[in-house]
This record gives sequence, C-alpha cells and structure tokens, in this order.
Amino acid sequence: MNKNLGAELINLIIEQKLVKLIDRSELTDIEKIDAGHFGIISRAIWKKTNNYVVCKKLNNNESISNKPIEAFLHELKMVRRLDFCQRIIRILGIILDESTKEYLFVMQYADSGNLRKYLKNRFSTLSWDDKIKLAYQITDGIKFLQGENILHRDLHSKNIVIHQGEAKIIDLGIAKSIETQTNIHSGVMGMIAYNDPK
Repeated sequence: MNKNLGAELINLIIEQKLVKLIDRSELTDIEKIDAGHFGIISRAIWKKTNNYVVCKKLNNNESISNKPIEAFLHELKMVRRLDFCQRIIRILGIILDESTKEYLFVMQYADSGNLRKYLKNRFSTLSWDDKIKLAYQITDGIKFLQGENILHRDLHSKNIVIHQGEAKIIDLGIAKSIETQTNIHSGVMGMIAYNDPK
C-alpha cells in the first residue's frame, strides 16, 4: 500500500466517524513513558476530559515491512473491531503529527501500569480473591478475542494493563484475524520465548 493511499484511507475513516481526529494542541504534559521495538508510548493529559491518555506512535522499521501506514491501519482496525469489550483497552482517537506527517493512536490510560509492574509492586498485598479476579478478567479477554476469531500473537504480562483494578489487553498491532491473511507482520514477533539453557 502506498503512503498516499494509506493517508486517504485514514481520512476516509475519520470522515466516516469511525474514529475521532484529535488536534495535538488538545494534549498537554506529553511525557515519553516507554519505547519498544514497534513504537513509542507517551502519556499526556487530554484537555477535553482533564484525564491522562496514552499516545502510541508506530516505528518505521523492517518488522512492519516498512509499511507504517498499513500497520497503523491494521492495529486501528483490530482495536475498533473490539472497542465494545471492557477487557480491551479503548482507542479514543488519532492525531496527525504535522511535523512528521505520522499518525498516533490516542488510547485509554491504565492508571496502574502493566500487569508485570502491578504484581511486582502489589503481589504480597493482593488477596487470593484479587488474584483470582485478575486471572478471570484476563481469561475473559482472551475468550472474547477467541470468540471474534482473533489471535493476539504477543500476549504477555507487559501487554496486559490494570486500570481501576480491572485487567485490560493492549497492543493488538500484530494480532491476526483467523479469517484473513496478512503479511504486515511475518516471522517471529513480540517477546523472545524462553529457551532452556541446556
């Protein structure tokens, strides 16, 4: 997909009101909080709601076949398809960065961070009921994805976040619909699997 066609598709998505275009000036206190192989994550305050949001910018690298627009559209499609599930982090809109002509996702902020950090900081103080509740919520999210015929393909403790005590699945960038074929992300993706040192 060429860059112009991708930009036209994003404009069509905005015109059809499938996603809201948010002006960058609506965000304040933008602060980078994480970076990974696929992109940069920042936290900001959305003036409209006076709440934190997360901004995700995809990297232009070989892992997304040098097709950042196509990868952006793929993740947007996945998140919008699952937008009504309380176990999946919500997309609130997108931003066009005028200086780089790149699009960013604006997503719901998780106030307690990812599951790995959450358990590291609170494991000893969580009751068994709390731990079972989290496990149930994660299972519920996976069950929902399965019901929609979607493979996450990168589910681990950093791709599950906790917001107001509720577990939510994030990062559907390399998720795949079982019904469709895509080559946006091919090969080994996500976290490196554990190998026994023997």
